[in-house]
Amino acid sequence: MPADSATTLTLRLAVLGAVLLSGCAAPEKKATPTEHSPDERIAYYRARVAESPELYPAHALLGAALFDKARADHDPALFAAAREALARSLAIQPNYPAMKSLAAVANYTHRFEDAVGLAREALAAEPEDQSLRAMIVEARLALGQDTEAQAVIAEMPDRPDSVYRRIAQGQLHRARDEYDAAEKCFAAAADSAARLAGHKKLRLWATIMAAGMMLDSGRIDRARPHLAAARRLDPGDVELRIHEAELAAATGDREGAYRIYADLARVSGDPALHASAYEQAHALGRDAEARAHFAAAERGFQRALDAGEIYTLEALARLYLAAGVHRTRAADLARRNLEFKKDRPARALAHELSAPAQPPSPSLPVL
Repeated sequence: MPADSATTLTLRLAVLGAVLLSGCAAPEKKATPTEHSPDERIAYYRARVAESPELYPAHALLGAALFDKARADHDPALFAAAREALARSLAIQPNYPAMKSLAAVANYTHRFEDAVGLAREALAAEPEDQSLRAMIVEARLALGQDTEAQAVIAEMPDRPDSVYRRIAQGQLHRARDEYDAAEKCFAAAADSAARLAGHKKLRLWATIMAAGMMLDSGRIDRARPHLAAARRLDPGDVELRIHEAELAAATGDREGAYRIYADLARVSGDPALHASAYEQAHALGRDAEARAHFAAAERGFQRALDAGEIYTLEALARLYLAAGVHRTRAADLARRNLEFKKDRPARALAHELSAPAQPPSPSLPVL
């Protein structure tokens, strides 16, 4: 995997559950409050629960809206608010939508053990929902449990329309650095999603993932057709733009890569994008811009930790490692990350930071 994409990847590993909650698994229908902006949905469902405090579906939908806003605004406090609303829904009446949303929140925030348990509970209510099994596979892989993930995949039906099995298989191949096999699975998932009503977002995500496998393995020309297909679906998609930045960096166009990362970071405030912009700015010799992006990335990652979240532990450790600063703290962050995330990238990072530091070289981006 290119070093430039490493920090961004640490916060993209658990995105599948959020995609599955976006409505892509349901048939297309007339617009409802759940399809409005997160702010509109939050206002609507807060009014509903104020009117009817025991209306458990409204609490569940409020939690889902807060989760969407947390991801869009990168505000860690909103994850806690989402969990609270979803837990309130379940306290009033155990229900599948709230349980599934809680599983997705747990996956996204790197509470992978919790995600497995919550998704299993949701499956007990809706055993035919294969997207839940895909979430479990994602969590198992993040825990370094490839064998267990493979067992979950074996439970999933293998049919031409089995989009979630293909996604899960792609995730497993990716975890093993089997990039060709992963690309084929994600491309097949995109083809399956194209034939199912209401799956446009999932089709887009799988297409981008197929491109990502080729970028990560250095096959740039094989990534281009997937990116072109994704661009036809939604040229402004953030994940697509991130992969276009990775393509630019891989072809030596650091200026183009920096411009994409910096623009996205400015609009979203995503600390992972600031981290990627920092790496490109440093490579371009733009020291003032590099320092500004480093500070924004560090601030955003630390904000999540200060809020009691753990999903930025690895990202902050990688940021410090890339900058050649705070190595002792980076090692502590990487060790703590292993309590929650035990896949190969997490283990490799902790191992690298446990080794004696090498003398700085002129190429190191020392701040």
